[in-house]
Amino acid sequence: MSDEPVCGAFGYSTAPEVIMRCVGHLIVVGALPFRLGQTGAPWWCLPIFAVVAGVTMTLAEDLRFARAIFLRRDVRGYAQVRIAFIALLGTPPFAAGTGFVA
Repeated sequence: MSDEPVCGAFGYSTAPEVIMRCVGHLIVVGALPFRLGQTGAPWWCLPIFAVVAGVTMTLAEDLRFARAIFLRRDVRGYAQVRIAFIALLGTPPFAAGTGFVA
């Protein structure tokens, strides 16, 4: 596994697989933070959500990352980038969700 690229194409070659992956990302970055904001969660919950979702999505790419995330710097960096993207891109939906608290 050490010679495999981290950010390469993970065997996603067909259009339905790519579409499903994009839909999953949109849910994690948009719908879930919006719903979290709707529940009235405090702002400090968004970074916690980003960490949990980022690590989960990294492990969903390849279960071999479960061990590699602790041993390989590139896998750790890949997870950190995913966490940062979720936190950054999830902030507007979270803020919008706080405006819809019932």
